[in-house]
Amino acid sequence: MSKPAVIMITSNGVGAGHLIRASAIARRLKDDARPIILSMAYSVVEVATALGIECEFVPGRDKGLMGRRRWDDYLRDRLSALIDETGAKVVTFDGVVPYPGILATKFRRPEVSFEGVKELMKEDASLIDPAVREQVEISAKYKGYILRQQEEVDRSRDQLDIPLPIDLDYKEVHGLSVEAQQKLNLHKPENLGQASRISGITPATISLLLVFMKRKNKPKKMTTNRPEKAA
Repeated sequence: MSKPAVIMITSNGVGAGHLIRASAIARRLKDDARPIILSMAYSVVEVATALGIECEFVPGRDKGLMGRRRWDDYLRDRLSALIDETGAKVVTFDGVVPYPGILATKFRRPEVSFEGVKELMKEDASLIDPAVREQVEISAKYKGYILRQQEEVDRSRDQLDIPLPIDLDYKEVHGLSVEAQQKLNLHKPENLGQASRISGITPATISLLLVFMKRKNKPKKMTTNRPEKAA
């Protein structure tokens, strides 16, 4: 018998509190349910992959990719589709105020129970296990690099042709999850494009590889010895 799906929505607030809490709850639910985190936090991809949790990344309204009303419709349609795809009967939201797209989905799907996480539970520090916090902190540490490099990847797909050294040990690339390191060391992709097509390799992983290769290929400054002045 398949486990019931539970969609857990988190906003992208200041810090990583929403994502930490959702990840911790999802780990507790895995034995009895199929938790799926839908988040506006970019680090959800790395965090969820490292913890073995299904996830869906939705670019936040603050990214400015589309107008406010269009984004609300986009969130409504994506959430409705995810409910239909998974058969979820429960949707939770962890944030300050539910987005209009979530409320619209609630009216569209009256058979689905929509709950606020803070109303369902009290803050409990013991719930946040070290594995969840560590992975979130790693992703947060490299968030600036990931976001900047992801923007560059989106602007120029030619960067996917950047070659990767065949003898590269991916354990040397800081910020990669253990799973990503193992897969890359197993497949030894010739370039970033091949790496991006490996199952389980996320855009955030490609961004970190791009940072690594740019630093590795950065030309070193040449120093010249100036002749000594005659006395």
